[in-house]
Amino acid sequence: MTAMRLSGEPRTDSRFDEYDHVGMVAAEVGDDPAVMGDPTRFQAVLDESLGAWVTADAAGGWRDFSAGATAALAELADDLGSGRDAVVSTSGGVIAAIVAHLLGLGADGVVALNRVVVNAGLTTLIVGRSGTHLLTFNDHAHLTGDAAHLRTYR
Repeated sequence: MTAMRLSGEPRTDSRFDEYDHVGMVAAEVGDDPAVMGDPTRFQAVLDESLGAWVTADAAGGWRDFSAGATAALAELADDLGSGRDAVVSTSGGVIAAIVAHLLGLGADGVVALNRVVVNAGLTTLIVGRSGTHLLTFNDHAHLTGDAAHLRTYR
């Protein structure tokens, strides 16, 4: 995905890339069309698989994914300096990882956050002397009314 300074050139940081949620589900059910084609069943398998992945906390798995996302955020904040803003375009898993880290949540919290992240939602963080803090999570007021049909979750 892409991170950019509002006054600078866009840059790419693979640590903001999404985990392979389709591959995660396929590892459990193969290409079973009854699951892969049914959003409710797909979500149930994804929730279970994601929870197991986070709980396992294995090197090369969730631990590295989450640490990479939070490190990318910290480096971006350091690069920006005081009083500067940035926009990061990323995916729900990355957002869930960062927000869960900021709030000290475990596997259940990661799964709960991941389940409700809306595509094109806005999550706002503030970085100051006391660290990084969550200001808003998953705001999607711009996807209501005539734009409600644009609201998606995967």
